[in-house]
Amino acid sequence: EEYEEWRRVQRYVLATVAFSLEGWGTGNVVDWMDSPEDECSWVWGPVDCCDKIVCDSLGRVTQIGFDNNLVGHHIPRDLALLGSSLEALYFCCVDYKGSIPTQIGMLTKLEDLDLRFNDLSGRIPT
Repeated sequence: EEYEEWRRVQRYVLATVAFSLEGWGTGNVVDWMDSPEDECSWVWGPVDCCDKIVCDSLGRVTQIGFDNNLVGHHIPRDLALLGSSLEALYFCCVDYKGSIPTQIGMLTKLEDLDLRFNDLSGRIPT
């Protein structure tokens, strides 16, 4: 299937987020990598869990949330590629390490940011 450029970029960013989380997406919970379906309908975790993405009516990602005691490596810098749509980023309890990427400051629509219970250093970029 042919995707518009913004949608290819969006799928790429979501994949970088998935691969930044150790152990996430194993088993049958996440099978979207092989699926041509709309990324707004991808299953990110068990139905009763807070791991999800939210999209607007045009299909652009407005929220990414993980709150499931996952083990993260580093917050993906490529999140900045969602700068024109991402309004909320919830990475609570992911155990991300390192510094907060300066690219987070490029998320011009970002209104909510939750980085609690991670092992991060530095300031939140503006």
